Amino acid sequence: MVTILCTVGTSLLGNIKNSKTEAFTQLTLTIENASHIASILSSYDPSDRNCGAEVNSLNSLVKLHPDTDLEKLVLFTSDTDDGRLVGAILKNFFSNQRTKLNFKTVEVIPVKDLNDNDRQRFKSSGLRTLVRVMTDSLKQARSFGHEVLINATGGYKAQIAYATLIGQLLKAPVYYQFERFPEIIEMPVMPVGFDLSLYLLHAELLNEMEDNLIPETDSRLCAAPAALEPMFYREDGKVILTALGSLYTESMRDQFRAMPPLPPASNKSPADKKIISSHGHHRPRAVEPLIEQLILLDQIVAVHHEPGQPTHRFLEFKTDPDVSVVKAHVRDTAGMNPPCTLVLHTTSRTIIEQAALRLWLEEKFCNGTP
Repeated sequence: MVTILCTVGTSLLGNIKNSKTEAFTQLTLTIENASHIASILSSYDPSDRNCGAEVNSLNSLVKLHPDTDLEKLVLFTSDTDDGRLVGAILKNFFSNQRTKLNFKTVEVIPVKDLNDNDRQRFKSSGLRTLVRVMTDSLKQARSFGHEVLINATGGYKAQIAYATLIGQLLKAPVYYQFERFPEIIEMPVMPVGFDLSLYLLHAELLNEMEDNLIPETDSRLCAAPAALEPMFYREDGKVILTALGSLYTESMRDQFRAMPPLPPASNKSPADKKIISSHGHHRPRAVEPLIEQLILLDQIVAVHHEPGQPTHRFLEFKTDPDVSVVKAHVRDTAGMNPPCTLVLHTTSRTIIEQAALRLWLEEKFCNGTP
């Protein structure tokens, strides 16, 4: 089964307005007439240029995959009246059981702020939203076992570029039909890749910035290298990820989860791992279940309890100047007063291994097993 993600432009409306076909010349281009417009379009051969870039390219794409089930089509339109109208027309067209391009499900997603009314919002919000909704749709389709194809023919040039990059980085075939080409072509895989080590060293900041504005004075932001600057959008003393930053974070997170570069195993049994308390301090009972889980991990050699440090959440993992150490800060819960810190002595040998282990622990114990 196939799900096709398709960027959508508005050239179809220009084709209809310029058409000399009597059925079109008498039409008012409104959402209410979307079904009727789609019915007229279905009388054309789908390769006819009057049908527009989306119909032409999808027709050509389906011909390349003649034996697959057309399970779902997701149309990503601009956040404009024209974009929503084209989306409604195409939804009716591709849902029509009388056409050869009938999909079982057709979904239209107008991408918030993806319009040319406000250049800054297009850049800071519209493209970021496009990246998010396209990657969400791609992952959802794959969770159902569908093959995902991307048709990046229609829409703004920036929209097409980011759809292409999403496919390249998330390993989904990308197709494009040039205006003068009779058939769609699969875009060749580009030698594009992002640096996982850079992500690991700044994962805490990047993951937080996906959905939150960060003050420009945040120490983590001030310490970020120049290589990350294209990932940031700055405005009024606040910083959020650009569309590229959002895509970078998403693709690096997927790459990390698929094959985390963890430190080597210690080959120690849990019974042989030391659990130590600092002089004069005793471990609160509330952390015992956590310690029991931690010592089962191959990368942890010993656990040392020390007085707690303030945390923003109930449990946070932090790196340490000693690359072999990761610290777990546990907030006051279940009568634990004061909070405590667990010093995890690990097999990490480099800052990259340490950063990878910290992120893996964070996802395993704070966000669910990666």
